[in-house]
This record gives sequence, C-alpha cells and structure tokens, in this order.
Amino acid sequence: MWAALTGWLHGSAVVGADGVSAADFTPVANRWLTHAVAGFIGEYARQVDAGAYPGDDATLDVHLATMDHLVHASRARDIDTTLAELYRGYTRRAIAAGHGSDGYARLIEGLRK
Repeated sequence: MWAALTGWLHGSAVVGADGVSAADFTPVANRWLTHAVAGFIGEYARQVDAGAYPGDDATLDVHLATMDHLVHASRARDIDTTLAELYRGYTRRAIAAGHGSDGYARLIEGLRK
C-alpha cells in the first residue's frame, strides 16, 4: 500500500514541478493502477508461484531504462529520488545476476534474500 501511495505522491511531485495539479494527475494514475498494474499483479502472481519470470510485457533491462529516466526527470525537477532509486537498485542487482531478460516479477527473488 505504501509503495503505491508513495509512488503516486512522487508522481504528483514530478508533474507538479511542471505545473500539473495532483487532482489533474490522479485520473491518469488511477487508469494506470486499475488497468495495467492490476493486470500485472494477476500475471505476476502466477509467475511468482511458478518461479518463472518471462519478460513478455517488459524485461528488466527495459524497466531499468525507464527507471533511469524517472530518476533523471526527478532530479531535474529537484524531486527526491530515494523511492525510484530503491526500485532501480533491486532491478540493477537482478540484472547484475544475469536476469536482464526476465520480467519484473523476478525481483521477488532479491526481496526473499
């Protein structure tokens, strides 16, 4: 819950730095959460239970590139990057372990250690 809420707060801060209100950003965030993220969670549950993490929707290499962009965009707007860097760190460790072509659910293996 806190990751989702803090992600929304971070997004609100980033777009707010460009003059977009949190109220205007929220419908976009809600569409993403209710459609994409909810779908990912259902699929990722199956992957976690199976211990197999295909990069069908996006590989960790792709996720890392977008995380790098978020960190850059946040810094350019003087927005704290701690949360984005946390997720980027998990992703970098999985890639360093040879899992760059796997999907995002692979990160559970790093969380389990």
